[in-house]
Amino acid sequence: MPSVRPASLLIVSGLAAFVACSVAEIPGGGGYTAPTADAGPLTCTAAPTKVEKVDIATLNACECKAGGKAHCVARSKMPDALSNQLALCDGQTGGCVPDTIIQSGGEPPPACKTSGADGRCLSLCVPNVEKYAEILTRGDDSSCAEDEKCIPCMRPDGSSSGICEIGRQGSCTDGGVVAPATGVSCPFTGTEMDVSQMPICAPGGRCVSEALLDLAITNEQTKTELKARLATCAIGYCVPEEYLKKYGQHKPAACKTFAGIEGRCFSTVFKDIDAQKDLLQRDVCSENERCIPCFNPADGSPSGACTTVSCDAPTTTPPTLKDCCMQQGQMRGKCFPRTDIPTEYQSRLSDYECDDTTELCVPSENVDLKSVPALCKPSTSPSSPTTGGNGVCVSNCIKFTILENIVLQQGSCRSDQTCIPCKHPQNGQPTGAPGCK
Repeated sequence: MPSVRPASLLIVSGLAAFVACSVAEIPGGGGYTAPTADAGPLTCTAAPTKVEKVDIATLNACECKAGGKAHCVARSKMPDALSNQLALCDGQTGGCVPDTIIQSGGEPPPACKTSGADGRCLSLCVPNVEKYAEILTRGDDSSCAEDEKCIPCMRPDGSSSGICEIGRQGSCTDGGVVAPATGVSCPFTGTEMDVSQMPICAPGGRCVSEALLDLAITNEQTKTELKARLATCAIGYCVPEEYLKKYGQHKPAACKTFAGIEGRCFSTVFKDIDAQKDLLQRDVCSENERCIPCFNPADGSPSGACTTVSCDAPTTTPPTLKDCCMQQGQMRGKCFPRTDIPTEYQSRLSDYECDDTTELCVPSENVDLKSVPALCKPSTSPSSPTTGGNGVCVSNCIKFTILENIVLQQGSCRSDQTCIPCKHPQNGQPTGAPGCK
């Protein structure tokens, strides 16, 4: 009985991964909503310009979960710039003020530098400081106290964060301390988020908590799709640092992929990109990126790769690739330049209706970004050694060897496909066929 060599099956199944990969929505565009301050009314009144200096012993202590000490001060006795940032206490008539601010008599918080920009040290007792503690630092030289973070004076879009207004005469702000502005520009301009304190989890990736992702991305479908594409790490998920630095408004670099199709550079931090980095083209992308086409090579439909942020869009029209490989009355392939096809796969392809000197015919299902490998049940014929195992359907546009044609069967696949077993029939080892569990 002839046997099927594992190498033969692996070559066939490897081609099935050529080009095809899903492009789920990347952080940005419709799925991204920058967090905003949510403590207290965002109003501006003729409130005091400083917190009145009082004896802390006369005030009620209030809870500060993240560390540090705080006491409850009547909101009428402090400026709006501070009041709007504090947790409520004393039946919502007071604000939970860090002791450092009370003891200073409401003087401006200590100065600090964050990524070279001016900032002020603010206690983790302030809810928004605690909420974003993961992406904030104690300053470039760790000048803030252990229970404080350095808050930049200016938001990413160039507007005031409000922190540098605290303690100034006649100051009045909208209460935007810490929270990034909802109007972050696209493409991003301004001071990038400092990610240096976030643990490195992959080349170009930083480990962030699930809570931070939940804050940054409010669309549930987008959030689910994104998490499915990210590897887990010690505290949550491994996220490309470019998306963190630019508050979700990272516009991927333009590139060209298979058959000259316009594309965008995406990080190999995404699991689906990393899994196919040896098959996907790099073009002008960085070492840790690969080029994903703007259009589905199989039908010219948008892939989503070029519309991940509002300021991006394809600059070319969908490609028209020549059909090839007539099977059961339908063309089942697309003509691709030979130079775009990995050398190890070329012997498995024919030119069919393509240019016989410059092109080869690749099965349409293998270049379809939306394609999902079809599982199959190999033939139950007594002559077939694949009986009883699960498999994956592979197009007959691929050239099979004489031995493979004898052994492999259609099974439950379409008449223009062959069922490749997930496990080698002789030794039980995985064949590597795409779609096998």
